[in-house]
Amino acid sequence: MTHGTTALVDRHTPIDERIIAVWIGGTDDPDWVEYNTAIDPIAVQVVLEDSSIEVWQVPRDSYRQALASMHELRANLTGPVGRALVGTLEAVQAKGAEAGFDLGETYILDDSPLVLLTALQSSFEPWPSSSRSSVRTLAPGRTIRVWEQIDVRLMMADMYAKLAGR
Repeated sequence: MTHGTTALVDRHTPIDERIIAVWIGGTDDPDWVEYNTAIDPIAVQVVLEDSSIEVWQVPRDSYRQALASMHELRANLTGPVGRALVGTLEAVQAKGAEAGFDLGETYILDDSPLVLLTALQSSFEPWPSSSRSSVRTLAPGRTIRVWEQIDVRLMMADMYAKLAGR
């Protein structure tokens, strides 16, 4: 299968050779137990160690780059869907305040890098060329692409444009 195209794939090709799993989670710090990894460590083990599925990892330090201020979100998400999203985030802030937590003036859109990496691919490479990654060895014959820097400007501008009139 050619990334970013609609090339035909032999239907007899095993599925693990035709997909890329984008993992939002994990961390380089062995002392930090990251939420997405802690929820289902067996699933992490199966995908990373027991399969041949290609994996792209967006670790905690990278997905936390998808940060926007509430003022930015209010200013840019003005259509009905955008206003609903902002309303949901404001409700989260209010619930936090009721529980005695000040969630601050920013919100991490931490699952949004998935859209950037899978939908906003470059014409020249099988991923967004404006984001930085490296391939690391997990075990002999097993590698993982780790995204160290994501193009937050592209991701947010695309979201604002798509939700502008919706």
